[in-house]
Amino acid sequence: MAGRWFWVVLAACSTPKTDEPQPPAKGFVVPAEGGELLYRKGNTVTVKVDLHSSKQMAMGTQHLDPGSGIPMHRHEYEDEVLFVHGGEGVAIVDGNKTVVHEGATVFVPHGTWHGVESSGKAVELVWVVTPPGLEDYFRATGVHEGAPRSLTPAELDEIGRKHGTEFRH
Repeated sequence: MAGRWFWVVLAACSTPKTDEPQPPAKGFVVPAEGGELLYRKGNTVTVKVDLHSSKQMAMGTQHLDPGSGIPMHRHEYEDEVLFVHGGEGVAIVDGNKTVVHEGATVFVPHGTWHGVESSGKAVELVWVVTPPGLEDYFRATGVHEGAPRSLTPAELDEIGRKHGTEFRH
């Protein structure tokens, strides 16, 4: 996918968590192979922008292996945009299933049940959330190197609750 250009436009922004003036964030460039790599069962997450960079949003990529997916869940606080950067899958938003291909965008307001299923092919996603926080869930459920942790559904539910995410079983 190197060499391809794409734009993700996110109009929604949260307000800072404090009334005190915030210094402007410093801009930066993350190379295509840069970011914090987190391995999870069936997928790999790369965090590119997080709370340390921006108080308003987080952004990263997610590779879904063939036959894997993102289980049905909802975020208590974050609005989310998923941009399909490559592959093909099925996006589920509020029970509606839609086949998505490269170039599709999925908008998920906070509180909305959603998930993604790969359809026998890998799916490459770009995700943006506002306010930031989803990246900490990925850190709590993934590992930086080696085999992904084996977490039970109950452990995933508990970690999700700590990060404002609820799963549907």
